Amino acid sequence: MKFEWKKGTPVLWEEFTWEEVEEYVDHCNMVIIPVGATEPHGPHLPLMTDTAQSYEICKRVSANTGVPVIPPVAIGISQSHGNFPGTLWVRVDTMISLLYDLCTSLYQSGVRKYFFINGHMYNDWGIKGVRDHFRCDYDDVQITTLNYWQAADTRFAEDCPQKKHIHGNFGETSQLLALRPDLVKMDRAENTADFFTLFDYRFDQVSKNGVIGENATGGTAEAGEIMLGQFEEKITELVKLGLAEKIPIPGGYQRKNKSIVEKRRSWSR
Repeated sequence: MKFEWKKGTPVLWEEFTWEEVEEYVDHCNMVIIPVGATEPHGPHLPLMTDTAQSYEICKRVSANTGVPVIPPVAIGISQSHGNFPGTLWVRVDTMISLLYDLCTSLYQSGVRKYFFINGHMYNDWGIKGVRDHFRCDYDDVQITTLNYWQAADTRFAEDCPQKKHIHGNFGETSQLLALRPDLVKMDRAENTADFFTLFDYRFDQVSKNGVIGENATGGTAEAGEIMLGQFEEKITELVKLGLAEKIPIPGGYQRKNKSIVEKRRSWSR
């Protein structure tokens, strides 16, 4: 019955039996949670671009560390894509509720360490809300989140000098060419100049084609694989640090009137 991890093979949560989960979390009570999106990335990339990138990196990190990765959350905070067809979205408060419940279910299985790997910029607002709620509601959890493209210094956003509207650009095109070339239509790729905006707009108000990137047409599978490898290496290092890190002050300050603490928890839920 014992589940044995083979280095170089990702540990996929959904492939466990329930007995294997109980056994595995006894020695590894950490999970990696990929969060992506289903939304337009220009006329040349599939709707699942963000999910594909995030999940691939998570699986590679799992293969390096033995930390289980759960199935990706593939619908994100994408309402801002406005009138582009194909977008699937949830609101920020919906995502917070969804991810909080997800973390609670993992907690009930014995998980105490949660590492979110985000693949869609606007998801960051919701995931950080969950992080703050969960770490305040439970004394024994460790939780963090990372936008994968910010983990390492790569060519990912080199054609988006404002670093704000990065979408379907050189980096994303290259990574999808490395991961799913069968879904990339390079003959339809278009470049769209990046530009400064003070205010935040729906994406269909800043791009006519779902792309912001001055060199989407220059994407290559070789460049994509290099970037993915760089993200994999850095995030692997961080996950290993997380495996070893202990809570500096377990339980935090303990109030004399513990009933107040329990009331606080009930209020937050």
